[in-house]
Amino acid sequence: MDLRNLDGSASLEGSVLPVDNSWSRTIFRPIAALRDWLCVFLVFLMDRRLPTFCKRLTRSQKDQIKSILQPGDIILETNNSYPGWHIASRLAFNSHWAHCALYTGDGTVIDAGSTEQVAELPIETFLGTHHIAILRPEYPAAEYLQSVLSYARSCLGRQFNRRLDNSTDRELYCSQLIARALRTMADPIEVPSYRILGKEITPPAAFLECPKIHCLWSTRPTIWTIPLSHWPVMAGAYAGAMAGVYLGRIGELLGAIAGAQTILLAASVLFPDLF
Repeated sequence: MDLRNLDGSASLEGSVLPVDNSWSRTIFRPIAALRDWLCVFLVFLMDRRLPTFCKRLTRSQKDQIKSILQPGDIILETNNSYPGWHIASRLAFNSHWAHCALYTGDGTVIDAGSTEQVAELPIETFLGTHHIAILRPEYPAAEYLQSVLSYARSCLGRQFNRRLDNSTDRELYCSQLIARALRTMADPIEVPSYRILGKEITPPAAFLECPKIHCLWSTRPTIWTIPLSHWPVMAGAYAGAMAGVYLGRIGELLGAIAGAQTILLAASVLFPDLF
């Protein structure tokens, strides 16, 4: 279209002038990078493993779980050895569930988070934990189930998404992987996400909010589960804080850290199976 008037002067009528958004990109790019760094740092902290002093799933419970599981089931999981994930899930999403995996039906689960990559793990390995729930999505036909499993298998080998970034599937975290798989069906199941730290995050507990996903079995963890499983560490921290109370606030903090670390060191030597 010729946007000049008859006299040769330029006309703006009907034209769209380019808008320079470089300034906004310059401002928001560092903010996005800071959010990514913060998420990576928080994941690093939550991945710290502590000794637990409570029983994991019993053989009877594992056998019962295996008898219930069917291909395409979602397994929610919380491991008391990682209190950071439990605390974060509780504070951010009011949930006890910190992890999840997709059961394939041949004695394995597809999991994004237990290793550095999306991997297929033996169900027996995944059940070496403290708390489990079994969820079953509604699959109207076999092709719906195959669509979900095919997508999940196509993701094997992709890196774990430490940035918790829902905008990409080049890297995936546990519930992000399963939520994307459920959206590949002809009649997709939409899983809600929540805005945390400026990011859209899909937590494992989000599957419990879906009317087309049903909970079949659960160990039902409580708010006291984590503190009770780490009572020696907490007792060591308390004793250390009391020992340092005469040095003021700094002494209490250093004493608590020293007390907790002493218990952790002793437990790693005397009871390595607890880690």
